[in-house]
Amino acid sequence: MTNRKVPSGISVPEIPAPTKAGWITMTRHYKVITPLWGGGVEPNTKDPVKLIRGSEIRGNLRFWWRALRGNQRGPKLSDMRELENSIWGSTENPSPVSISVNVEGIITEIPPEYYRGERINIGHYRSRDSYVTFPLRKTDSMLWEGVKFDLTVKYPIDIGVEVEAALWAWETFGGIGARTRRGFGAIECVNIECTNTASKKFIKLSFEEKLAEIKSRISDNSFPPGVSHLSKDMQFKLIDNTNNHPMGAMEALRDLVKEYRRFRQSRNDENRSEWPEPDIIRRNTKGYWRHKPEHKVVAKMPRAVFGLPIVFEFKRYDHGRQDPEKTTLQGKGEIDRMASPLILRPIALANGNYAGLALQLNWTPINTADPYTPPEGLSLRDKDGKPLKDKVTKKDLALSSKLTQEEADSIFPLDGEPDPLKAFFISLEKLGRKDEI
Repeated sequence: MTNRKVPSGISVPEIPAPTKAGWITMTRHYKVITPLWGGGVEPNTKDPVKLIRGSEIRGNLRFWWRALRGNQRGPKLSDMRELENSIWGSTENPSPVSISVNVEGIITEIPPEYYRGERINIGHYRSRDSYVTFPLRKTDSMLWEGVKFDLTVKYPIDIGVEVEAALWAWETFGGIGARTRRGFGAIECVNIECTNTASKKFIKLSFEEKLAEIKSRISDNSFPPGVSHLSKDMQFKLIDNTNNHPMGAMEALRDLVKEYRRFRQSRNDENRSEWPEPDIIRRNTKGYWRHKPEHKVVAKMPRAVFGLPIVFEFKRYDHGRQDPEKTTLQGKGEIDRMASPLILRPIALANGNYAGLALQLNWTPINTADPYTPPEGLSLRDKDGKPLKDKVTKKDLALSSKLTQEEADSIFPLDGEPDPLKAFFISLEKLGRKDEI
């Protein structure tokens, strides 16, 4: 077995392709402003040779190119794939874009927290970041901080617009590693050296100017169904709480996640969820419950719009009055997962502080009857992976995320708005915080 350990201080960058006539060479310097989750070949494990790989960045650039430029040939998926592969490569043909990475910085593990003298990791339910780091709860994986890296990209000048658009979208909305849609591994471009003066000018623009510029590049053509993308009318909100005190990147992220958690976990005075999903599970699960099902909405799972799967774990009680065991909401059929269209991350302000950015990606739905769910709909599964049955019909539960106006009126955190994503952005608007850069 090959020993993958290398001496400290030695970087192992990818070997870049030779510079050719008519090519652009660009080097950008980044710092990772929130903890990096994972890195390397093995998931959730720091690779001793390569913490950030060029192939990972290529995959990110491919996604953000698709989100911004994937509709140039219209709504046919095969046409988009053909253009995408000509830029970023495929199994048959290599990409003309060369990417090399040099990792720097004093990289350290995020130290464990302590709760009542007990050593806990960042995924523990008592951790202050547990709402977005819960997948780490049952692992020994850690997060990493202090990561900086240089990215050198070489590409033919005739695809410069494509590459630079992908780079801007990635560094503005994306990141490195896992959980980037919840703000981890967020990157910030701190300097730029390249032969392309247009790129230098672009990177110096304010966020609002960049957003106006990027919107001007978005055409009105339809994207292929199911492809997440940026749009001219995309919902976004900046939460700037720096009037109270200077705020770093992680503070800004925690400030935003706190509002996200408040919205998604809204509870009444009896500490019961104000969303319908828990009572739907209670109604269709055998056993006795501490809380009697009483929510008026009986067949809708509106929080599916925030991504799938969703795991519902009820608090355990003694004396036989147990709430249901762990239940999972997922898609039916082959597509049982759905990436969240909501991106939360910190973003640098001109004054050196950070604000929280919430952004919603759009898409043309595959499932037109229920746009926020996979093509074959939703399924609730018990702890053994078996579908829950309707107690009356004995058939698999017929579930949807799409709400009527009457149903939306019965779900307190929605305040009458049938679209939970839109309702979340409305709730951010009501915070009354300064949101200007």
